[in-house]
Amino acid sequence: MRTQIIGLIQDVLPKYDNVKEGGHGKDHIIDVIEKSYNMAIEFNENPEVCCVAALFHDIGLLTNSRAVHHIASAIYVLEHAKFLKRYFKEDEIYKIYSAVLEHRSGYNGEYTSMISKIVSDADRSTNIYKMISRSYDYNKSKGYDEDKIYNEVYTHLKEKYYERRYKFLSSELQKELNDAREILKNEEEFKRYYKEITSCK
Repeated sequence: MRTQIIGLIQDVLPKYDNVKEGGHGKDHIIDVIEKSYNMAIEFNENPEVCCVAALFHDIGLLTNSRAVHHIASAIYVLEHAKFLKRYFKEDEIYKIYSAVLEHRSGYNGEYTSMISKIVSDADRSTNIYKMISRSYDYNKSKGYDEDKIYNEVYTHLKEKYYERRYKFLSSELQKELNDAREILKNEEEFKRYYKEITSCK
């Protein structure tokens, strides 16, 4: 990866320290960038385009709610297109814009490119520890008490990951998700993981 792209990532990442919504901070962005990079290599896509799309996919949360942050993030990319032309061709910027716009789990349309699918997959937590941790942080940031947080986390994860059938490009991510689904089927087992993870917070 070019040093200029690494520098861009390093410059933008600190902005996510100002995201107030739990589960969408700098650690999450780094995780999505790393997974996007690995999948780009695996599926012969441009890793720089994938990583910069991952970098900006939640940037709209700085100024907008979760419900519309994907739109705000895509607008941010368009507003900074002139700057991005230092590093990317126009068609690559369009792929970054589209991947940011299409990254949400509720997106039901056709992906504009493989880049969009990669970033969308990378944005999904497939590891049970990260699933619980991100969901816990999000609900904690809403000011809920511990009982309500637990109920929200378990209900949300069951609906999002167990009852909805995701199909990932990466066999590694798919296996990780399948393992997490087995845990979500058994609430007593889920509670063991939940207590282990949240006791450190």
